[in-house]
Amino acid sequence: MQRLIAASLIVLVLLVGGAGFGYWTYRQNREHPVFITLQFKSETSAAKRDEEARRLKERLSEPGFLLKVSKEVGLRSKWNLESDEAGVAAIEDRLFVDVAGTAISIGVHGKKKDRFVSEQIVLRLKGEVENVLGHKPPAK
Repeated sequence: MQRLIAASLIVLVLLVGGAGFGYWTYRQNREHPVFITLQFKSETSAAKRDEEARRLKERLSEPGFLLKVSKEVGLRSKWNLESDEAGVAAIEDRLFVDVAGTAISIGVHGKKKDRFVSEQIVLRLKGEVENVLGHKPPAK
């Protein structure tokens, strides 16, 4: 009887542990977009906002700029890519620029387990967005 209880207890612990690990792995591989949001003035027209979004998407998708971002962030080693050009392709696939109301969101899609790398990419993109739009960062 005691052996049956001990065996049942071991099976139960393995089931609960396996389910917990499976759920944790599932959560780490879920979609986790990282982005920054910039506000437009309320009097800015929808056409102007869409034009700015298109211009930003073009500028942020330039291969030369993305290559520089890939090298600065170190995507080749962090994502085990073959070359920095593969990093450019990875960023280009994940990059998004969305307009919603009076705000524009610029960021990258990725998995939750890659959020730290995604945050580094977005912070690098933020500097370029401020240059394109002519925003000045707040004084420290």
